Amino acid sequence: MTNKAEALAWGEASLTVHQTSASDDDIISDITKMRLPYHLLGGHLQRFGCHLVMRPDGHHTILTHGAHAILDAHPNLYALRYVFQALVDATVLPPLETLNYGSEVANLPVDIVHLLGEEQLQAAKSEKLKIFPQLSVDQGSVGVEPQRKAIIVPAHRLCVRATIDAEQTRRLLATLKRTGFSMTVLYEAAIALNTLRRKTDLSADAQYVQNLTMIALERYFPTGYAAERHIASCMSYVSTVVPARAMSAASNSAQLRAAMETLRDQYAYYLAQPALPLANVVGAPQHDVAVSPHRPIVTNIGVVERFITPSFGGEHAEPALTLQTMLVAQRLTAAQGPVIHAWTFKDEFTVQIQALDIFDKEYLQSFLDDIISTMYSILEGDTVAEATD
Repeated sequence: MTNKAEALAWGEASLTVHQTSASDDDIISDITKMRLPYHLLGGHLQRFGCHLVMRPDGHHTILTHGAHAILDAHPNLYALRYVFQALVDATVLPPLETLNYGSEVANLPVDIVHLLGEEQLQAAKSEKLKIFPQLSVDQGSVGVEPQRKAIIVPAHRLCVRATIDAEQTRRLLATLKRTGFSMTVLYEAAIALNTLRRKTDLSADAQYVQNLTMIALERYFPTGYAAERHIASCMSYVSTVVPARAMSAASNSAQLRAAMETLRDQYAYYLAQPALPLANVVGAPQHDVAVSPHRPIVTNIGVVERFITPSFGGEHAEPALTLQTMLVAQRLTAAQGPVIHAWTFKDEFTVQIQALDIFDKEYLQSFLDDIISTMYSILEGDTVAEATD
């Protein structure tokens, strides 16, 4: 962009307004069927879209649509925060005519290499990221077997989700705090166990391997760094494993505890390595692991309020704008396994599964129900532990 007119043209091309009473999931399904970039009149290619869904009942939705590299969850939430702030008070933004066009590169987020420095980069190159010793690289792993081999409708997104209410979420968090675990470890262990349990011919040495376990890198930002302006993906990928022997325990809660313990150990193992924040730069060993193409892709976005407040405006009165919920969606074209997201918003923990139609929606719902049930079993285990102490 070189001037205000170009900026306004880009903004107008980015925005699509929908006057409808359709549900968010229906709108999302339509949008995710579209391939980027948008092809506009005059041959212009638009690589970002913002959809404003206006409903007669006053419950509106803003959906951003763009490449995953810039619309990863955390930077996307930061960007939406700026949007909502401007909707409530336009004076928080500088006038378009005052912008220094042509200097946009100065606003790009700082690369993790520059944040950490040359010394840590060289240390990472020499040490590399070491894979967890108990993970068998050549053995392969189990996945969630689909109900059919071929996709019926390209990019047709199936989605199921479940929300653990605030009271139950607080119970889970209290138990996790007492026992030294995190919500991420609980959630990932429940997914691993239910993937293993659905394997009918499970061998004693089988393993569930997640070679795209994501570790956010905000913890490595230096003091004073404006993380809210880091509008880009920032994470490292590692490989984690839950062996089938975790299921040898007698009760579901004991199996869950065994799976959580090994995952907690693995997070500690990776976080202790200086090469972790630079793993994607110097090379990460997860690419050498044999994994099932049907393994779930799993991530926990975390507590949404770390990145965006649930209300805007109205410091001395009712908020001018209140956020009711958050949804996540992706355009899936070749995913052979479920894509599972979780997040905590307004003290409620939500788990969402997306998949292509090689799976039946009823099967995905059953898988999700089992994951939630397994997560709850930590409460049973904690009750038993307290009773026997």
